[in-house]
Amino acid sequence: MVFEATELTLDAWTTTAWTELGLAASNLSHPWSHMVLGTVSENGPRQRTVILRAVGPENWQMVFFTDLRSPKIAELQRDPRISCLCYDAVSRVQMTVSGRARLHLNDTLSKLFWERIPVDSRRNYVGLQPPGALIDPPSTNLSSELPETGLTEEQRAHGRDHFAVVEIKAHSWEILQLRRSGNFRAKFWTSGESCEGTWIEP
Repeated sequence: MVFEATELTLDAWTTTAWTELGLAASNLSHPWSHMVLGTVSENGPRQRTVILRAVGPENWQMVFFTDLRSPKIAELQRDPRISCLCYDAVSRVQMTVSGRARLHLNDTLSKLFWERIPVDSRRNYVGLQPPGALIDPPSTNLSSELPETGLTEEQRAHGRDHFAVVEIKAHSWEILQLRRSGNFRAKFWTSGESCEGTWIEP
């Protein structure tokens, strides 16, 4: 990632950031593919790591998957405000995104993504208990009858019913470049169909 404030413009910075997000969505080894997601629960802020699955840089959208029984779904239904944090420890670039979530539960988009994900990833949505349920002893939450490879049609349907797509519409984002010679930071926000930005103190 190249975010040189002395050489790049604000337009180049935000373009580079959204290009990197697009690369992260298609490459699990990219440092931004695993992003920290923040939601608002009844007891205050909550954070967890999710995998970035798709990016729409032309309209500032990001997508991740989850189990619709997950607490984060109830949190987003109650309050759709959301934040994301991506960081690359090598280039020392951080991007934070604030926006609103739109849930896709058993609709056309969620069905489209379900058909695209690998079979082994579908296993994540056939758990017997909702994510976060209290248990003892520890469990993988997978049925002992679940095959090592492939799923029966019944299991596929069960997983599809629990599969949810969360679409994030970004309203603003910040990019921070940490450098030994001095840090640089920029802030961007959407304005109608366009994006505006400014340099801010790091």
